[in-house]
Amino acid sequence: RDRDVTGVQTCALPIYDCWWRCIAYINSCGSNYSADDAMEMAREYYGHCGSTFNENKYGFTGSSSDNRQCFNYFFGSGVDCGSSSREIFVFNPNLMEGMGISPSGEYHAIVITRHEGSVMEYFDPQNRTYGQITQEQLDDYTARNGKSSFFRAGRSS
Repeated sequence: RDRDVTGVQTCALPIYDCWWRCIAYINSCGSNYSADDAMEMAREYYGHCGSTFNENKYGFTGSSSDNRQCFNYFFGSGVDCGSSSREIFVFNPNLMEGMGISPSGEYHAIVITRHEGSVMEYFDPQNRTYGQITQEQLDDYTARNGKSSFFRAGRSS
């Protein structure tokens, strides 16, 4: 079941910063994932690519290939955060049933923090909620969409 980390309802979240919050979360091993942290990750990436950075519209709306390139820029050589899994799952919340995530757009990104048998635990840095995805949910989603998008930073033990 989802729960809010701070106990406070969140509102007026910048749309499309979920990807950057996930990047910031993984980059800091789970300690920094605010809107400002997300913006700094976006600023660094767009600066590296030679693109103009717009702090009023910095959402990542690229293709899976663009996501992979961005992910590899930050985590191409892995990340050492102990034994936790560090994966980003990008999905359409309108088509992923049973997660309790309200759709705010066509795609959303969350961090998979742990695999336990047929259950994946996740943290949603944008909404500050924890939850679980079962393999059955993932299989159903994949069957309806033809694919799912995971981006792995590697696991350390």
